[in-house]
Amino acid sequence: MTIEAKPETILICREVSGGYAVDAQAHRGVLMAISFQVQAGDCLSITGPSGSGKSALLRLLNRFDDPTQGEIYFHGKPLQTFDPLEIRKRISLVLQNPVMFHGTVRENLLRRPDKQQLSETTLVQALEEVGLDRSFLDRNAMELSGGEKQRISIARSLLGGPEILLLDEPTSALDRRSLHLIADLITQLNRVKGLTLIVVTHQAELVHRMGGRVLFLERGHIVQETWAEQATRLLEEHR
Repeated sequence: MTIEAKPETILICREVSGGYAVDAQAHRGVLMAISFQVQAGDCLSITGPSGSGKSALLRLLNRFDDPTQGEIYFHGKPLQTFDPLEIRKRISLVLQNPVMFHGTVRENLLRRPDKQQLSETTLVQALEEVGLDRSFLDRNAMELSGGEKQRISIARSLLGGPEILLLDEPTSALDRRSLHLIADLITQLNRVKGLTLIVVTHQAELVHRMGGRVLFLERGHIVQETWAEQATRLLEEHR
């Protein structure tokens, strides 16, 4: 008899509070004793009204900030015991507005805090993983479209070999066609490559295209955990 192995729990948030205040309103943007778990291969969407703490949570998971209360565990060890640079490689964050430096795409991909030496073949493979060909290596990074910059940003994260990819509103500034391209890309990374995803978004269409679990945040609290198929009503109610 074959017994199917259960996915490994790789990330645990236990009664976590903290984050940064978005404005002067009490608790706005600050997380309040939230708890959840993430298993290897999960696709987890985090959604909710503006200022509910979604981006603050990603900053905690990436160690840009540390919790004021509670604990985050990565592979069973407190996240704060890891070096921040190690965590940002293993739990990589793709920002809402991709940061491109002056120069070519090649120079942007090679600009790394870990000083890792990467071959031309590795760079081409990273581009291909995000649906771009090798001709992009010599393109001016500042002249790319919004969707192309987002894909380069994802490729840059993938070069570090992350276990978890955090994406903060990856399609909010894109047109509909680019939204579909990015949605299909990150869905493929999850379903084909097995990459664990945690995606902050307010867009119902992106949630449905990705599938998986959905956490709904409001005023720093998790008010509901559901599945993508059931998330549309909540997103419509809290626009």
